[in-house]
Amino acid sequence: MTTTATAEINSTASFRRNEERLRAAWSPELTAYAERLGGEIEFARRLREFRDAFGLSVRAVGAITGEDPGDVSRLENRQLNPSVERADRILGRLRAYVEELGAEVAAAAATQEPVTTARDAAAYLCAIYDDRDVEFTLLKLQKLLYLAQGHALALLRRPLFGEKIKAWSYGPVIPQLRYEYEAAQVLPRPTDLNLLEVDPDVRAVLDRVYAEYGQLTAWALVDLTHAERPWRETPQNEEISLERMASFFSERLAAPTRAAGA
Repeated sequence: MTTTATAEINSTASFRRNEERLRAAWSPELTAYAERLGGEIEFARRLREFRDAFGLSVRAVGAITGEDPGDVSRLENRQLNPSVERADRILGRLRAYVEELGAEVAAAAATQEPVTTARDAAAYLCAIYDDRDVEFTLLKLQKLLYLAQGHALALLRRPLFGEKIKAWSYGPVIPQLRYEYEAAQVLPRPTDLNLLEVDPDVRAVLDRVYAEYGQLTAWALVDLTHAERPWRETPQNEEISLERMASFFSERLAAPTRAAGA
């Protein structure tokens, strides 16, 4: 190790020790103030993210939460600091709004025509995955397609593809694709796919899903899907319904969380 690197490590360690000593010396009042400040910043960020995600005006958020629109604006800009009870009440009403909207989206999305097919969506992912992604196996492809279906239902309000997804022991699976790809040791790159001709909505959903989840291993994705309601609430080997996925992903992609410290 070089002298410079050693010095940098020692400097970082020294900074962390000093930070720990300072925090240990904080009075209970200062500690409580720091926690409250962190909660206020987080609440303001969540409130603004919710409004941006749904394209709602300050007046609309006020109507949903029962708050004065002027107060909503001041809360977003941290010109007004709510109590924990008030922040929880506002976030609770926003969560209820998302749940109700999710049910409406689920019912509507499940009746729409799919944008593409599972085979074409799989081909696109096989075309864009990173060469360094040695974990890009059929198991991983299946989980990414499930996530893409959920994102499409929530964001496009229609299925990405029409093939059934079933709840198998290692998570959501599209049986039709499994039988097509299971003999391949390495998933083939498509040779006849022009990425520029792929539907823009398909590209947007699949690019987003791979950007968010592509760094995870196949088994990490299995664990992730096992923890989610659509797989957990579906009997083994049965179809995971579009309504269930639409409701879950609509809530997850937009729902605000509880206030910090609540």
